[in-house]
Amino acid sequence: MDPNLDPELALALRVSMEEERARQEAAAKKAAEDASNQEKGGEQQASSQDATMTDHASAAMSNAENITRDMMVGYENLMV
Repeated sequence: MDPNLDPELALALRVSMEEERARQEAAAKKAAEDASNQEKGGEQQASSQDATMTDHASAAMSNAENITRDMMVGYENLMV
């Protein structure tokens, strides 16, 4: 978008983006504080949850790699 064509829209978008960024920073700060508070009371439970999340993330990454590989093979077959 060219801000010279509609300066009011450009300003509104910039303000909106700044507000969203501030909201996200506040949410991240609150999440960090909540995590810190929970860590004090439940370090053992957090370790178990971290391990489970790591397992799920590894499985999701493996699935994404398989899908990407399958897509690349399919694309190569189209090119032949």
